[in-house]
Amino acid sequence: MEIGMMIIFLTLDLFLVGICWAITNRRDTYEKGMLLGVHIPPDEAIHPEAERICSEKQRANRRFQAISLAAGVIVSFLNFVSVGLFIGIWVLWLTIYLLGIFYIMSRARKKMYQLKKNMGWGDDKADGDEYWRHGWYSNPEDKRLLVEDRTNSTSYSFNMARPLNRFLMALLVLILVLMPIGIGVLLFQVDHAPVSFQVEEQEVRIASFWYECEFSLDQVREAELIYEMPDDSFRRTNGASTPKRELGYYRGEETGDCMMFLYDDYTPILYVDIGEIRIFLNSQDAREVERWYDQIV
Repeated sequence: MEIGMMIIFLTLDLFLVGICWAITNRRDTYEKGMLLGVHIPPDEAIHPEAERICSEKQRANRRFQAISLAAGVIVSFLNFVSVGLFIGIWVLWLTIYLLGIFYIMSRARKKMYQLKKNMGWGDDKADGDEYWRHGWYSNPEDKRLLVEDRTNSTSYSFNMARPLNRFLMALLVLILVLMPIGIGVLLFQVDHAPVSFQVEEQEVRIASFWYECEFSLDQVREAELIYEMPDDSFRRTNGASTPKRELGYYRGEETGDCMMFLYDDYTPILYVDIGEIRIFLNSQDAREVERWYDQIV
């Protein structure tokens, strides 16, 4: 399963970086009276300083894309260490990557805007460059929440001078970042949550993470140590599954309803049949499982 996840995310990283690299690495051209999104006279598009800014942006973009690609490949291998750790760091990598692309483009636009002001190439308020100089639209005098994008008439941009838009953007970023990180934290906890096995006054309690099972010793129909799972097709009905753990409620076509508290690739496995449900549990310490078995029988 670890290999499958690594291949999926590695392919996703390569595809994402490849597409962004192809889009951002194109030579900047003078279009709609603008270069890098800044209005300048047509004759000044070949100004040495303007060409230097464009070349500097391309070099920075190629360097950043190469470093990001290498980092994405390395991050994919963290899946073998911990799924939770991998998800958290992958989300961090993706966030830094997208912000880095925006930063490089925004920095080049600011330099071009400053060059325009220094050279006196037109009125930046009249042509709207002042409101786009940060890479997004921000005009406190404009009451609109959405405005047509200046480089693409089929898309719209938020007016970031409006408080509502700033709040919505912050909320969106928070959700996009915290949700995957929260999932990563949960998966990390699943991987490392120990199995608690307690027997008190003939009552047995097994618990790990959010899942627990309680029964009395009188309910036990069968208990044994096994060294491989039954040859059955198990379907998770309410639980958590990672490359390292199987935890929660499952149903087998032949075994029926069961609960699993399992670390993958560790034996022996304690199998307990209490009638309405079958329980499979193990530990990373084989002697601990043997002690559990002795307490059951």
